[in-house]
Amino acid sequence: MFKKLFRKNKTEKSVKKPGWWTSPGSDILPDPPASTSNFELDVPLGKLADWLNKFVPLEGVSYTVGSSVITYNFRLKDLKHLNKAKTLPDIIYAESGKKTVYSPNRAEGAHFSLSIERAEPATLYFKNAICRKPFSIIDTPTACVMGTDTKGDQVVIELNDSLPHLLIAGQAGGGKSVLLHSLICSMLFKASPSQVKFLMVDVKLVELTKYNGLPHLVKPVITDAREAIAILQGACIEMDNRYTRMSKGDCNFPKLVIVIDELADLMMLSKSEVESAIVRLCQKGRAAGIHVIVATQSPRASVLTGLIRSNIPGRVGLRCATAIDSRICIEKNGCEKLSGRGDGFYIHPAIGEPTRFQAAYITDTDIAAVCDHWKYKAYSTSAS
Repeated sequence: MFKKLFRKNKTEKSVKKPGWWTSPGSDILPDPPASTSNFELDVPLGKLADWLNKFVPLEGVSYTVGSSVITYNFRLKDLKHLNKAKTLPDIIYAESGKKTVYSPNRAEGAHFSLSIERAEPATLYFKNAICRKPFSIIDTPTACVMGTDTKGDQVVIELNDSLPHLLIAGQAGGGKSVLLHSLICSMLFKASPSQVKFLMVDVKLVELTKYNGLPHLVKPVITDAREAIAILQGACIEMDNRYTRMSKGDCNFPKLVIVIDELADLMMLSKSEVESAIVRLCQKGRAAGIHVIVATQSPRASVLTGLIRSNIPGRVGLRCATAIDSRICIEKNGCEKLSGRGDGFYIHPAIGEPTRFQAAYITDTDIAAVCDHWKYKAYSTSAS
């Protein structure tokens, strides 16, 4: 069963030159609407610093503008007020109703920042995101565009040795599905079916079934929970087979990206089997070219167990209901104060500290355009 699962499909057998797969260009995507959000600083830095001085002695240093937040940087006049400075987000929320996140600068103890949500957030559309650097110049087939940080700079990740796996968690409305589609379509802009294969699990039949028919898929999107568990166990067998081939000097196989949308449904069916398979894949998959992306809107300890979290160091935390959920997502508080719709924290294993970002917005039309390219236009029997 599992040997048949990972066997090349008929289309691939006829492909002898990778150049016969033509990657899509940004022109296949419809132009996004023009931005109607004109940036205006909701509260000038000096005025905000003067007002906060009533509570904590500090001075304004600088500010940066992101898609959904304005980040004000401050310096305390006396470190003895550090604990009191951590209460400033609650003071701002009580006064203005705007969610605010406090971030310390660990390199300089007296410095900290307050990220305050914008009155009119600016939308970063997927087409604009993939045309920007550094994503536009990266050749890595597993490169993914996340969005922009609080400075407006692009956030790009690559599924590689330093970031082999990724965990995405947040409640409904946080932007999980949009981010997941953005990551998948980013890779579809870079990778041919001979470079990257996908194994997708979507037991809710909501999000990933629209990728059915892609030549990148090992098999159609798995929608049955019991079958999904068997497939994950089969992926472990494929991983062992790859190790056997590598020991004989054969390293000629594509990357395998396993995408699981809504882990909670699988854990309800058989927690031990699912946890065991995911942990094995995360522990040994990196060297065999296997990467795992797990997403859930139920960031509970019963779903994201300690074993799963400890084996997936790359984290994305979107809006959560409570601080407890936030700590399960990113090991820190903060996700409970996010504004939703793609506003989140991202942790790279090499950095360790959360980076706030705004996810790119991808529409169903964008997804359909990318899928149609690979289904009907990308493959040619004659060299171009």
